Amino acid sequence: MSGSRITIFDTTTHKQLAEIAPGDWVRPIALRRDESLAYVALSKLHGFAVVDLKQEKTIRRVELPAAATWNRDPAL
Repeated sequence: MSGSRITIFDTTTHKQLAEIAPGDWVRPIALRRDESLAYVALSKLHGFAVVDLKQEKTIRRVELPAAATWNRDPAL
């Protein structure tokens, strides 16, 4: 992974298989159990991108709703 790209490696051969650019800067990643999809947090998106690792492309961007301001402690 290099900034705005996800790099996929074969762990047996240690060779690079693909590089995917989901957009913006890549933050933490979670993989689906079967490793077909990656859920990628992006620095400029309040949400995440869904990346199809077999097709090597972003298939969806999910934007989360804004946090409720009434629930915040004004002393913080």
